[in-house]
Amino acid sequence: MPDLEQQLKEAASPLERMKLIAESVERFSLTNYDRAVELVDEALPFARKQMKRGEGRREYALLVRAYGFLCYIRNEFEQAAQNFDEALQHFERLNDRWDVAHTIQYLGGVAASLCDYGKALELFTRSKQLLEESDDPAGALRSLSNIAAIYKRMGRHGEALRQFSTACRLAVNIGDKNSESNALLGMGIVKTDQGNFDEALQSFLKSLSLKEEILDQAGIADVLLNMGNVYSVIPDYRKAIGYYEKSLAMYERLGDLKPEGTCFVSLGTMYMGLGELSEARKWLEKGLELSKRIEDLDCYSSGLTTLADVLLRQDDLETALEHIHAALKLMEQIKQQDHVAESLLTLGKIQARMGDLSAATGSINRAIGIAQTLGTKPVIRNAFELLSTIYRNANDPVNALKYFELYHHLNEELLRTEADRRVQNIKLELEHEQAEQREALLRIEKERMEQELDLKTKHLATMAMTIVQHSNFLNTIGNEIGTVGKKVAKAHKRSLDQLARRLKAQSQSENEWKQFEKQLESMSPEVIANLAKRFPQLSPTELKIGALIKLGLGSKEMASLLCVSIRSIESYRLQIRKKLKLKGEVNLGVFLLQA
Repeated sequence: MPDLEQQLKEAASPLERMKLIAESVERFSLTNYDRAVELVDEALPFARKQMKRGEGRREYALLVRAYGFLCYIRNEFEQAAQNFDEALQHFERLNDRWDVAHTIQYLGGVAASLCDYGKALELFTRSKQLLEESDDPAGALRSLSNIAAIYKRMGRHGEALRQFSTACRLAVNIGDKNSESNALLGMGIVKTDQGNFDEALQSFLKSLSLKEEILDQAGIADVLLNMGNVYSVIPDYRKAIGYYEKSLAMYERLGDLKPEGTCFVSLGTMYMGLGELSEARKWLEKGLELSKRIEDLDCYSSGLTTLADVLLRQDDLETALEHIHAALKLMEQIKQQDHVAESLLTLGKIQARMGDLSAATGSINRAIGIAQTLGTKPVIRNAFELLSTIYRNANDPVNALKYFELYHHLNEELLRTEADRRVQNIKLELEHEQAEQREALLRIEKERMEQELDLKTKHLATMAMTIVQHSNFLNTIGNEIGTVGKKVAKAHKRSLDQLARRLKAQSQSENEWKQFEKQLESMSPEVIANLAKRFPQLSPTELKIGALIKLGLGSKEMASLLCVSIRSIESYRLQIRKKLKLKGEVNLGVFLLQA
């Protein structure tokens, strides 16, 4: 909120200033954290005094929650939870369902940060229900995405994917492109964890397109980072480095330090994969320095694991062992079980190189147990391959062959699964292309039918007006003959009277109307039959009147066409309006045109 400072300067009283801060400081903290802290420190004491006087409870609750949010940003989770709990109590007393729901969302975030996933799920589920009841679909979507993210962190990938898919569909239904792009991003991350790389990239590309459309620069950087993650495990290290460098440049422009640290560690990991150990170590040390400074324990532990692998390759085994033990200790602390399994494999490699075969196999078997629980088969495959190598180097051919066979069977299974998935993706793409072609043909056919209907409608309108003009012309001549007949001798008057009667009979002839009606009925699916289906309460004559109104004829033209008085037509129009229960301000012609 760039204009908050100006609004604060223009505040007419301390009370108005306090209200402005209370209602704006949470959003303001995302762009100017230090100033937000100053404003909360200024407003809270005043709000507390107001509340003691029985006023400003909502503003006080907003400020307490904002203070909790500031604590949350600097990872002071216990203090944040205390403030959110206090704010929640005030919102509940005010019966403010919307703010209750959003405060519960914040508490869910705290629980997730403290790795209390059961509590986080309970809180996010409660906030989702409250936001749905408060008719805030966007807020409910955020809770749903948070639920999906918790399932992902718990290793329940199937449930996470189901929740993200539901969030994506709901976002499309309400036209929320930001939530849709975030759900697609979440789906891509889960599919990456599952090894569904083609599907992951498809989700990321859809998310990227939406984020570019809504100009979400931070979101674009997040997608690029995750696309790099896909190529890192395919593996295509050079392509991954390209994506990491693009995302890093964007994060640096945005001043977002946490993902910067992640990019540093990711780049170090890629250079290690390429065997460029000095370059890898440079990036990893930058990532460790930054993540330690901002207390990003996840990134720091991941960086320690990768650096331990680099040190292992450089034969600095003691330092490598020290780093991997530190990484595992942190991962256990923050309950990142999926990362623990991979770090245990690195520990097993180090222990094997140090000659401690028993410790190495013990670490690797622990990794297999965790991976089996989480269902991460690639980790199990890598563990079998590592055990086979360790036993072969230890001159134990029986165990070496045993684990090689396990590795071979699982690797074949994963390759078959990937091949099947690729074939299925190709089939889906072909079906999608065929569906698009069918849709295009249907669209062309619909346009052709609409053009044909338009031409028929114009022809009918022209035909109707011709009949009206012809009838009017004959009536005019008949009237003129009658006038002349009054002035001529009786001998001639008889002939003129006969001619007048013939003209009148011709003007009232139903032949032309029947011809017109035949043309009208040829369009029955679009006109008369459609009106009859939509409005069965109308009589045949009223349907005929309705069709003529739909063609754009006025009361005078319809009266001439049907050889009745204008008053009769008006009477029919009133009857139609009554039967259709139309209010006075509704135009009958417009209503029938849209029917």
